[in-house]
Amino acid sequence: MVSFTKSVINREYGQSPLRENLVSIYGDEAVMEMYLAISVTQFFPTFKRGIGYSETCSNVQLDI
Repeated sequence: MVSFTKSVINREYGQSPLRENLVSIYGDEAVMEMYLAISVTQFFPTFKRGIGYSETCSNVQLDI
């Protein structure tokens, strides 16, 4: 599942064997839901960049 998700996000080709394996385990409907989840997670960061509200993230050091 992780390899398939990474290949979709990175726009890699050759996903057919990974997809077929997931369909055999979870079914076609579940794999379609995975596609939807992957797509939605990419929407909001892209949308924020488009409207100018994108900021870089950085680690904050806390002294405890």
